Amino acid sequence: MLEDLPFLKVGSIQLEPNSTLVMYTDGIIELENEKNEFFELDRLIKLVHNYYPLKMEDMNNIIFSKLDEWRASRNYVDDTAIFSCRFF
Repeated sequence: MLEDLPFLKVGSIQLEPNSTLVMYTDGIIELENEKNEFFELDRLIKLVHNYYPLKMEDMNNIIFSKLDEWRASRNYVDDTAIFSCRFF
């Protein structure tokens, strides 16, 4: 879509063993429920803290089931993707 991404900053960090990295699209935290409330980052963080010991696939499935509960009868209107991995 864009030739250059001027806001992209390249860097590196050191992760400790057993660290869990979760990347997500804005459609996750901006998902609205029937009261027009956003799912928000804090709710996602709590889910990750509760379920990070599980296999990543299982944690992701739980997150998406919680998103389904949150949106109830509303449709997804934006991209919703999660990529998670654990470093050993």
